Amino acid sequence: LYSGLVIFLLLLILKQKQYLTQILSFPLNIPFLIYIISFSVTKLINSGFGEFINTMLRCSQDYFIVIWVMLYVLKQAGKKNLIKEAIYISAYLSIAYGLFQLFHLDFFHRQESLNRLSGFHKNPYSYGGQLIVFFFLFFNDLFTFKRDSFIKRSLRFLIVLISFICILNTTERAVILGVLVGICVYLLLRNKALGDKDSLKIGAWILVPILLVLCLNKKVLIRIKRTLFPPKGVESLIRLKLWGLALSLWKENVLFGLGKFPSIRYQPGDALSVQYLTHAHNVYLQILVANGLIGFLAFVNLFFSILKFLFKNLKENSYVISLIVIIIALLIEGFFEYFWGDSEVRYLMLYFTAFVFGLLMELKLKKV
Repeated sequence: LYSGLVIFLLLLILKQKQYLTQILSFPLNIPFLIYIISFSVTKLINSGFGEFINTMLRCSQDYFIVIWVMLYVLKQAGKKNLIKEAIYISAYLSIAYGLFQLFHLDFFHRQESLNRLSGFHKNPYSYGGQLIVFFFLFFNDLFTFKRDSFIKRSLRFLIVLISFICILNTTERAVILGVLVGICVYLLLRNKALGDKDSLKIGAWILVPILLVLCLNKKVLIRIKRTLFPPKGVESLIRLKLWGLALSLWKENVLFGLGKFPSIRYQPGDALSVQYLTHAHNVYLQILVANGLIGFLAFVNLFFSILKFLFKNLKENSYVISLIVIIIALLIEGFFEYFWGDSEVRYLMLYFTAFVFGLLMELKLKKV
């Protein structure tokens, strides 16, 4: 909140009325305010004043990241866009480091398991969530720059394939499912909404090697096999049990939730192997347990508002469709993972969202 007041005061002092007007007319002001209030109040009721302050500042930070990036994009209108370059450079670095790990060249010792890529994170799930953003950024470029030279198009296709290989080698099944659904949605949107009749042909050409790589990836196939046919002594379908427990916990306080998901001791089968599960492996159930129906509705309303605005401006900018499928892929992944609790994934998604919204607001300014 303090950061927000500083932003408003600076804009007033510097007499940047056009940017202040853009903030005041920002279509996500109310959804973000509902999100901040809902999550903060439910924490106050369940966990006391300290957690209320902590949650309010964290949720406010989510909002101000969006505002800051959007303002930066607007300030650079018509000039070299550093935000765009920062996103692309981070994507190249992240994917390149994942590729190095694939060949066991983990220079910074960030990989805890040799069988699962984790990029600059020690958690493959965090890396997989970020790769969703990067993959669809590059996937969209294949269709946006169709008139480029053969060499440039080949390089773009190569980076898409490499990013998908990195996704597969995180062996995060929820991420892979989200990406596959996202690809289908992307191709349908381009074909129907944008009238790009060549999109399905290009998509088929792209999907063949992608599906081939998927079918040949032994790590993913082994993980799927272990899920369907678990080894003797290993408990299967732990997620279903977690979801059932989450629903039972939520019913204890339907409106405001319990404040947090309890830490659950889980023994996969090996007597020496013990894990502590701290979330429901489902973003929707996790929020229901922690923040109740009030927090859940605020979360859904925030994403609905983002998607609603994007669909209204689908033809205004090439990155809009990319952001739509990124959000859809993350929401699909959310049925099996708690991506909103992972700051590396959440902040990157908000950063890219703000970049796209900044471009759309810039177009709006030019039309005035």
